[in-house]
Amino acid sequence: MNAVVSLVRQTRNAEAEDALVELSSLLRASLDGRNEQGIALSDELELVRRYLGIEQLRFGSRLRFHLEAAPETLGARVPMLILQPLVENAIKHGTSRRAARGNIWVRTLRRGERLVLEVRDDGPGLRSGGAPGTGIGVANTHERIQQLHGEGYGVTLDDAPGGGALARVELPFQVATVEPSQQGRAAHG
Repeated sequence: MNAVVSLVRQTRNAEAEDALVELSSLLRASLDGRNEQGIALSDELELVRRYLGIEQLRFGSRLRFHLEAAPETLGARVPMLILQPLVENAIKHGTSRRAARGNIWVRTLRRGERLVLEVRDDGPGLRSGGAPGTGIGVANTHERIQQLHGEGYGVTLDDAPGGGALARVELPFQVATVEPSQQGRAAHG
């Protein structure tokens, strides 16, 4: 909603309309899956892509995103909207603080019996003027994972090698019980 308000205030009406269409799709998808214990990672990545599309309308060429999903992870089950607050933090505390173009990377991989989801930005990082380690979004996401899967799983937030911040989610690798609605794909914004 903040992205749409920002576009309206700047009288960027066509982009505000596009953002509302994407926001409507995002909301519809989140309501469709609200009673599920989890969704396929490919569907979660589609929600992230839609969210990043809205933010890209707001920031224009100042924001670029990269979705890099290992094919073997796309059918894994994840809690719905587990990545969105981490992506939002990466934009708010990372890329939006840059005068030049900022990048967000979302990467998925499997390590043995664990599913690893990473959100990285190229902003100032945690120790160089970025947000301190655990804001509300990160803390809530960590607590949610711990309630679902117990100790040993959750979210960590650190400075990324080479600059920026890196949020890493670790979950048990479980196959989704429902078929993904779309095959996940790598995307660039």
